[in-house]
Amino acid sequence: MRIVALVLVLAGCGDPLRQDMQMFCRAADVTHSRNPMVIADYVQPRVKTKELRELFDTGHVFEKARALAVKAGLDTCETLDVMEGKAKVAPE
Repeated sequence: MRIVALVLVLAGCGDPLRQDMQMFCRAADVTHSRNPMVIADYVQPRVKTKELRELFDTGHVFEKARALAVKAGLDTCETLDVMEGKAKVAPE
């Protein structure tokens, strides 16, 4: 039982913020869009954490989203790269 719990924690299954940010950071790829409204329409109904939900209610989305990605332990965030024009290959 302890091994299963440890595996879930290590996989990020026990961290809702990490799950939310993984979903957010894949949104540009999943939606095949760089349009913030399309990405927001995909992300908002799937959000589980207060931190990410509040992100959409405030300004400075890019800076705050990058900070949340770092907090969640993610090294990259393709959605932000696409939306900021920093992605090497942006979705069509």
